[in-house]
Amino acid sequence: MAGFENDVMLAKNMNFDEAAAKPHLGVINAAGKLPIGTGNTFPTPEILGGSITSTTLSIGYSSPNITVNTAGGGAPIERINGDTGFVTPTSGVVTLTAGTTGLSFTGSGSTMTMSSPELNLPDTTSSTVGVVNINGNRFMHKYGDADNVFVGTNAGNFTNVTALANTAVGSGALTALTTGDNCVAIGKGALAALTTSNAVTSIGRNAMTLAQTGCSNTTAIGNAAFSSYVSGAGSNSVFIGYQCALSWTSSSQCTLIGASAGQTGVGGGANSTGVGFACLALLTSGQQNNAFGAGSLSNLTTGNGNCAWGYQAGQNYTSSESYNVLINNLGTVGESNVCRIGASTGTGSFQLNSTFIHGINGVTSSNPLMVTINSSTSQLGVAAVPVTSTAWSVITANQTAAVNNGYICNKAGTLALALPATAAIGSIIEVTGINTALGWQITQATGQQIFFGTSSTTSGATGTITSSATRDSIKMVCVVANTTWNIISSIGSPTIV
Repeated sequence: MAGFENDVMLAKNMNFDEAAAKPHLGVINAAGKLPIGTGNTFPTPEILGGSITSTTLSIGYSSPNITVNTAGGGAPIERINGDTGFVTPTSGVVTLTAGTTGLSFTGSGSTMTMSSPELNLPDTTSSTVGVVNINGNRFMHKYGDADNVFVGTNAGNFTNVTALANTAVGSGALTALTTGDNCVAIGKGALAALTTSNAVTSIGRNAMTLAQTGCSNTTAIGNAAFSSYVSGAGSNSVFIGYQCALSWTSSSQCTLIGASAGQTGVGGGANSTGVGFACLALLTSGQQNNAFGAGSLSNLTTGNGNCAWGYQAGQNYTSSESYNVLINNLGTVGESNVCRIGASTGTGSFQLNSTFIHGINGVTSSNPLMVTINSSTSQLGVAAVPVTSTAWSVITANQTAAVNNGYICNKAGTLALALPATAAIGSIIEVTGINTALGWQITQATGQQIFFGTSSTTSGATGTITSSATRDSIKMVCVVANTTWNIISSIGSPTIV
């Protein structure tokens, strides 16, 4: 029945029908009122919007209204629960504070505003303290040393208690580090397996991603640079370029600069230097090689000590060719200890048609030799310098003649003068006599022979040519090295045997 029971008003036969005849029933109208009467005969009762203060609940904003006083019935907020612990109001007041995080809360009227001029976290001491997480994965922290910086999904770790002054930026960078110091890893997976090496710098996705130890003071910059190295000899090296030294598993004191430099070989090229695209690309164990230019020494595998300058210089070397010097020359398969400058003679690409070398003209050297050139191959060589004057001497005893000398024979009997065993083409010997009754005789060794016009001595040790008068004279020139001589001038009628 209608009426009041326990201070609650009861209504009978209430109708919240929103038919057209009763539009005010059960519907909040445009004025924010909720009609609750019939509206047919009597004024329609309405509930109006109100307000809540610290001590009252008001329904309606004009008289008459309903006011509920809460001052004697407890605070409007009894408790606020946190992730851990809770707070209760003091005199109906709860204070919000951000502690040392750098956040702040500013209240004005009915609005509480949170701002973040800084984010101030404690030092990272575990996976749950001093860590910024994104989507449940660690993203930024500085575990271990105060100078460590780790940024990126799962970068660094929480076990490197003695690793000092390391920087990792990239997903999974430096995740295995234990005691290495002063390392820099930038890029996804950079130095992901490194444990103990110091002063290693790796920049690029998966650069040195498998390296664990033994690579102190090494720098790798470029996608997948030096990415197959694990441990062993890998220190004091520099690799710069896309997939530079991609497959190298060992290397010390090496420098490679260029995309794909040393890309498919397995390395081991200690003390080698390469600058240029794909230079030293197939090197497996060769050491002390130097390649400068795109494709230079790109097929060399085990050769040592080569120096190649120029585009594709030394590209013909495919295995153990060693200790060659090449400038703009492809080299020849299988050769070692060879110097080649220029591709050929001419005016085309990599050809030379003039050569100038300073520091030679005006310099006198001892033991001079004449430079010769093979007209077919352009190979350089040397020969004895032709003598334009003869050094003369008086002799009184049998002896072996020396090239480019003249002999004045002065013996009481016949003076025997043997041909020299060694004589270059163009060498000269001159002979004359004085004050003797019999003069001189030229003797030969095995394989030697003297030609006089259409006549000649017997080949070998039995052949001779002898003066027939005291003052007879001859001049001979070597025409076949070491063995054959021609008489080019004479005085008298020497006897030929």
